[in-house]
Amino acid sequence: MIREDVAQDYEQHVENLRRDNSRVLRVAAASVQQCGLMKRRRQNAIDKTSFVLAKGLIRREAFIAAADALFVDIAYARANR
Repeated sequence: MIREDVAQDYEQHVENLRRDNSRVLRVAAASVQQCGLMKRRRQNAIDKTSFVLAKGLIRREAFIAAADALFVDIAYARANR
């Protein structure tokens, strides 16, 4: 079980990414939240959003950076259960 304070920090992190003025980070955060949190695997999240990347809606590098930030939080939460 994820500690409540870590879970709240995580949710705030997701919201901060979503509110970012950059369209790239907004799309990336939404993609990671949809695909990544269910599987909790970085590569799976990247694979499942390849259609977004292929259409040029976001740059791969920006998506990976957002994914890394979110999945580091998941790893931290797991380590501190």
